Amino acid sequence: MAVMVPGFEHLKFKYLGVDFDIELRTPVVAVGGDSGTGKTLFFKALTDRQRAGFQRDVVLADYAVLNNQFTLLELIKRTENKLIVIDNADILMVGDVDWREVLQSDKTNQYLLFKRFNSSLGRDLVSVARFIRSGTTVRTKYVR
Repeated sequence: MAVMVPGFEHLKFKYLGVDFDIELRTPVVAVGGDSGTGKTLFFKALTDRQRAGFQRDVVLADYAVLNNQFTLLELIKRTENKLIVIDNADILMVGDVDWREVLQSDKTNQYLLFKRFNSSLGRDLVSVARFIRSGTTVRTKYVR
């Protein structure tokens, strides 16, 4: 099963006036939430931090990356000891691939999935959280 990668238990940084205080309790966390709570901004923040030389141990997957480089499955198979952040996971993790098996058999990576809550990955595999925005701070609140 996916693992906790050291250093990714807690992501805390400021971006465009928003304080992100994101706790990742388990190897696979699915995050949903209302519009405007910071999910897209968080993904953009990680993207910009990577471009600036930070967060090099994070792999970001969204439509742009996958359309121009390779499939999500290829990306996961090429990645080791990273936090893999997948935007629109409910749309990208489809098809003939058994994604539950992919995550269960991955012994080196940790996952943060931005998606809707209708997860078919199973309660034993995925922790579900929401981004809660209070003023300028965005935090994770675990649902289960």
